[in-house]
Amino acid sequence: NSYRKIGPLTEEAEREEKKIEEIRKFFFESYTAESLDREAVEGDSNRVDAYFLRTTFIKTKLNERFMDLEPSFLEFIVDDLYQELFKSSDEEAEKIVSPDDGEETEGADDTDDGEEMEGTDDTDDGTEEDS
Repeated sequence: NSYRKIGPLTEEAEREEKKIEEIRKFFFESYTAESLDREAVEGDSNRVDAYFLRTTFIKTKLNERFMDLEPSFLEFIVDDLYQELFKSSDEEAEKIVSPDDGEETEGADDTDDGEEMEGTDDTDDGTEEDS
């Protein structure tokens, strides 16, 4: 019984892989990161909303070309294409964000230490009253 179920699933997976290859071929033959930015964010890749403008642009172009894409599959392929086009930009952004995260973590640790001191002070106050 389970062997009968595997056949259709394998065929579906093969169709999905072929669709992904077709979409990737179309997209990368049509767009580069620079050409997409010219159209989607009017050449200003430093805009705060660049990610959203780019992904909306990619979705629109894929929907125009491939009208039968399921929404969840579309989200998956848009993320995949975006990462491929802008992975070097994202890596640079992560390098910038990482030090900030470290500073915030240190600040959070300092706050935690302060809370522990307050707890220690409360215990000391109670001990002094008993003496």
